[in-house]
Amino acid sequence: VGDDATNLQLTAATGQLCRDPRRVPPTVIDVHCVDTRMFELLEPVSGLGLVREPAGVEYRRFDPVFDGARALLDAHPLDREPIAACSPLVVQLVLFGFTRESECLLLQTARMGHYANGIRPKVRIVAPDAAASERRLRFRFPAIDNILDLEFVASELEDPRTLARVD
Repeated sequence: VGDDATNLQLTAATGQLCRDPRRVPPTVIDVHCVDTRMFELLEPVSGLGLVREPAGVEYRRFDPVFDGARALLDAHPLDREPIAACSPLVVQLVLFGFTRESECLLLQTARMGHYANGIRPKVRIVAPDAAASERRLRFRFPAIDNILDLEFVASELEDPRTLARVD
């Protein structure tokens, strides 16, 4: 409909209208929400959600960019072949530019990138504004370093030397 805040307000109101503890399966409400932090306000995780999911209602996040990143990694897994527990292999992803799309790929890698050898995936972000991108990401996801090995490289994307810096 509009922005995330408006969509969440409408979702919460709709959820209240649809509540019915006897409803099995629950009414599913798909919510278009770009900012993952906003959607988390609807999730009753350990009682931290600000809006309680009413009985008989289930909220599901809908974001074509985020869903597209998940579909891409489902179709083309970063490990290509399963990694054994004793393997020294490191899964690596290089993102050129830090756009909404590349951030969604990074977040999906964090969600899906758990390998038997326990080595965190390495994600290298090449962007002209790498320092600002890094600050924003770490502010929004302070525990990201527990899941991914991140490296930000400040470089102009059109500069021919950029590929040499990434190699």
